Amino acid sequence: MTVRVAVASKYGATAEIAEAIGRGLREGGVATKARGHRLFAGKIDKGKLGFGERALLLALRVPEGDFRDWAEIAAWATMIAGAIGGEESSDVR
Repeated sequence: MTVRVAVASKYGATAEIAEAIGRGLREGGVATKARGHRLFAGKIDKGKLGFGERALLLALRVPEGDFRDWAEIAAWATMIAGAIGGEESSDVR
């Protein structure tokens, strides 16, 4: 069977998270489907945003930066791989 990691990413930061999850699943030897979801912090690169988006972030005083926790993302992918592989695992969020 195929595992699908679904993602929507306007500027590519979320797609990079999906790639890390897919990599973690492959490394865990995943061979079946899993269902679950998880939200992760993202990345704000004001240089890639349009005028309106930049204005909104400025008004809201949103800081620029990469807030993705790659260790947390890898741990979640490993946990999913364990759940799919039939091993005991923690709660899938």
